Amino acid sequence: MRRSLNRKTGEIYPAGKGEALTWRIFCKKHRWYISVSLEVTSVPVQSKPVQYGCIGVDLNPGVVGWAYVDYNGNLIEYGQFKTHLHSRTSGQIEAELAWIAAELVKIASKYACPIVAAGTPSIVVSAFLLIGE
Repeated sequence: MRRSLNRKTGEIYPAGKGEALTWRIFCKKHRWYISVSLEVTSVPVQSKPVQYGCIGVDLNPGVVGWAYVDYNGNLIEYGQFKTHLHSRTSGQIEAELAWIAAELVKIASKYACPIVAAGTPSIVVSAFLLIGE
């Protein structure tokens, strides 16, 4: 049986945990494609449920605002991050949003609470995925 080794921790994973299970390479209309299926390991929950409080995020054109409310809905702390996205390259915009996402994760870690956003804007989700938190 094939196994995977995590070089940082030395932990051994059984086959299929975080690695490709099947793959298929094929040519279609003179272009090469690869199709891969993965089994992704579940990520442990690192925060308390929303009923214990949460960080709310509000995206605006020039600022990303946030607020922490406790389990009773009382405002405990709030702040904002100024954004300068105009006339920037996509890489610069991505870096700035990733930095903001990292700061929001630090705040959420401080209170051990989840981050919520109205409709969960995809740009926030993308930024959180970039930093891998």
